[in-house]
Amino acid sequence: MDIWIPIVISTISLIISAFLLAERLYHNRMNINVVAKHYYCEDEHLLVFMAFENCSRLPVSITRIQLLDGYDSRRDCEYMSKQITEHTTQTGKTVTYRRSVDNLGLPLDLPPLSAKSGYIYFKFPHGKDHWNPIVHKKPLNILISTNRGTVNPTLQIPDEVEIGDI
Repeated sequence: MDIWIPIVISTISLIISAFLLAERLYHNRMNINVVAKHYYCEDEHLLVFMAFENCSRLPVSITRIQLLDGYDSRRDCEYMSKQITEHTTQTGKTVTYRRSVDNLGLPLDLPPLSAKSGYIYFKFPHGKDHWNPIVHKKPLNILISTNRGTVNPTLQIPDEVEIGDI
């Protein structure tokens, strides 16, 4: 009878340890949500306002963002040193707040359970392989490379997209 007590205790501790290991692996897995909120395009350029959310308990660094086009080739996002927009707040004629918005530079570091958003810029060259998903009404297939693996989300394009100069 005395031999069953240690066996029961060790079995219970083994079950609890296995549960804690599964919980830790579940919460520490790479889990990135990507949402495209705004698109702005012209024939050769695509500017997307994207939000990246790190849903894991470990930090993630996004090292590369690629757009997969219709011809099985990949277009890397580029850093455009041009100011995209500027937000200002005025009281009368006095500017009380001014903030310029640039596109996101890579690598993009996401701390645990946090999010960042910003503009991502893609350039499409002229030639026979010229393809723009907005012009061709195709969903955006994006390949995101991180320090913990890759993610391949498909983002649906809304019906209304601004077309003009960037």
